[in-house]
Amino acid sequence: MVLRPWVAPFAAAVACASVSPQARAQDEMVAVRSISRPISRAIAWSEGAARGPNVAVASAAANAASSVPQMATGLSLPPRVTFAAGPRYGSLGSGLDYSVTAFLDIPLRPLASARSKVGDALVVATSTELARARIDGGFAAAVAWSHALEAKEVLAVRTRGEKGMEGIVGIASKRVKAGVGLPSELMLARGDYGAAGAATLDAEGGVIDSYAELRLAIGAPVDEAIDPVGELCKTNDAPIDEKAVYAEAETSAPIIASVKARSALAAADVSLVRASWGQTIGFGAQYAREGFGEQSVLGMVSIPLPIVDPARFDTARAKIAAAEATADVERARLIVRKLVAIALHDRIHTREVRKKLLDDALEPLREAVRLAHVQYETGTQDLTAVLLTRQRLFTVEEQVVRACGAVHRADFAVLHLLGKAPS
Repeated sequence: MVLRPWVAPFAAAVACASVSPQARAQDEMVAVRSISRPISRAIAWSEGAARGPNVAVASAAANAASSVPQMATGLSLPPRVTFAAGPRYGSLGSGLDYSVTAFLDIPLRPLASARSKVGDALVVATSTELARARIDGGFAAAVAWSHALEAKEVLAVRTRGEKGMEGIVGIASKRVKAGVGLPSELMLARGDYGAAGAATLDAEGGVIDSYAELRLAIGAPVDEAIDPVGELCKTNDAPIDEKAVYAEAETSAPIIASVKARSALAAADVSLVRASWGQTIGFGAQYAREGFGEQSVLGMVSIPLPIVDPARFDTARAKIAAAEATADVERARLIVRKLVAIALHDRIHTREVRKKLLDDALEPLREAVRLAHVQYETGTQDLTAVLLTRQRLFTVEEQVVRACGAVHRADFAVLHLLGKAPS
């Protein structure tokens, strides 16, 4: 059994073709660990928060928004100059008329202030989104780490099971040669040995997939050799104050903070739309020279008539988005409460499942397998009972591995809602 290239080259591990498939797999795993970069839970979280796929996008937006407040101006239209020229014809002769007019529109509403508030709200909103992207990236990387370590442990369980089946094939072969076993026993053992090998290959595929997800989550190159490390079944099982978690989530949840920032931005947009489309008062000056040499200088004032507010339609339209954003804050609170309730339940439930498997299933089945092996070797038990107990044992061992991974993910879900990194 040669493992696929899910990490760096295994050439040194597979050089000796005369060794058994199980020994070769173990050598490969040793070679992998010696050349791979170890990824712990803390490393996965920190690198996911720093280089997760969505962090770069949110960071670009935050950087771009940082200069927006400085761009705010108080003019809705730029100052403008108009130049007019043309010939004059008349009974007195001809000449060139020309005039120059300068004009400036000044908004009657606080446009500069409205733009500054929108710029500040954009800075807050993009910064909040960046903080949320970092938390989401850390959470995704931690979850990917748990899946990768889980897949690694499942592969180890199946490799161990395959090696054990190789031993049973050897025992069955000796029994047949000694005349105390049936040829069907040997064929049955070989069949289960082949099935165990297929299960190992299947677990190997799970390792490839989960390692690829972990690389993506931590922003690692696709060909980097990594090795998830840690004690999958070791967690902090101290009880937590559920009321405090609910209260903290109400104030610290990245989801709520993000929605609040968008609501503030939408409200600032309403003021900006109203100021941008508001009425203006215009001031101007004109210099004119007519073709026969006469000159004039004029001052001009443009006063809006308060008959209609041109900003009403666009302001009303902006208020729709602002109302939705405001209502969305309460929706986010409801969602966070639901997610906290599920996460707190999962934190307890996954630990109960893990404890049940460890205390009431794993040890009895290990003893049953040991006894079945002894009885089969002494001829007091048939092969079917041995294979059945082994299948049950390795099924439970895999369930234990997956239950331990589920405990980690339940803990991550609580921390994710609170916007915290695992300690």
